[in-house]
Amino acid sequence: MSGLNVKIIAPIVVVVAAAGYFGLSSYAGGKAQKQLEDYLYENRLESYVSWKSVSSSPFGGTVTIKDMTIESREFFPVELSIEKFTIKNFNDDREQMSADLSLKNIQPTDPDSDFAKAYHSEIFGTLLFASGQTHVEPYDVNIGWNYNGKERTLKAQLAVDVPNLFATQTQLDLDNVRDLRSALMLTQVHPALGALPNLPTELFNINGRDEYRLLEDVKNITLNSFDMSFKDQGYLQRANMLEQRYNVMPTKILGNTDKERKQLFKQQYESTHEQCVREYDAGYKNAKKACTAVIGTWYSQEKGFKVSMKPESKVKLQDFDRLQGDKRERNRFLERINLKVTTY
Repeated sequence: MSGLNVKIIAPIVVVVAAAGYFGLSSYAGGKAQKQLEDYLYENRLESYVSWKSVSSSPFGGTVTIKDMTIESREFFPVELSIEKFTIKNFNDDREQMSADLSLKNIQPTDPDSDFAKAYHSEIFGTLLFASGQTHVEPYDVNIGWNYNGKERTLKAQLAVDVPNLFATQTQLDLDNVRDLRSALMLTQVHPALGALPNLPTELFNINGRDEYRLLEDVKNITLNSFDMSFKDQGYLQRANMLEQRYNVMPTKILGNTDKERKQLFKQQYESTHEQCVREYDAGYKNAKKACTAVIGTWYSQEKGFKVSMKPESKVKLQDFDRLQGDKRERNRFLERINLKVTTY
């Protein structure tokens, strides 16, 4: 995922910075476009970003950029088009930073270009290869955040909808966030947090000394709530069909081999599900439902799963280390964070 983060999110961050510069709360229509053009010129970015039109709501609270193109030949090639980029609720005050961004129909500008081929094979290649596909359909991304520096609170959300692959949503509510940049380090605290959105720290000029301090800060961030959902939109279903066809070996020489492969695959699912339940059932009351949701989704027995954490008592992010403890400590921690995992 690191390649995806750097190559896809980096140019988007440039555009977001430009959007913030031209003042979403006060510029309408042509004035917004003029400010955007000036910003790109002053920062020597005008050759990388182009668009068909820029419009604003009557009171300037929403800016919509249509048919945006991001192209770069430096560092790494990027040739992306975004059908519609909408920015709402933008605030760049030191004590209050917020924005809601919507990007519709992201795709390579030229589907036959070298970038498009690398985009499909190197960035999405694992997902495509596993499900027998060759290219990614245009997809949507929605990002939002609201950081209160005085209260040290952060609420953030991310939604990604990739047709024929998957759709996922994540919402996060945190306390004791001393530095907004520390949120970039969340995934480094514990592997269990790897599902959270990850932005490369190099995009924000975070040096080694800053990184160490921010990592210490992020350990003391407290979790108010976390919600995440994953819905299969064909990726796992096709991947499992290919798994049955080529990697599940029938034991009978004669007979209906397809039926036997299907039965053997179902037995694999049941065995994995039973193992999951045995592992967690002793101390986690929702173990069976959780295993059915996650393992069932992985084996295409369920459409997807939802994860919810709403601790009733204080939980620091560094406390996720307890998941590596013995079963008793781990299960007590799962109860403390009020973990619920259900089918989609």
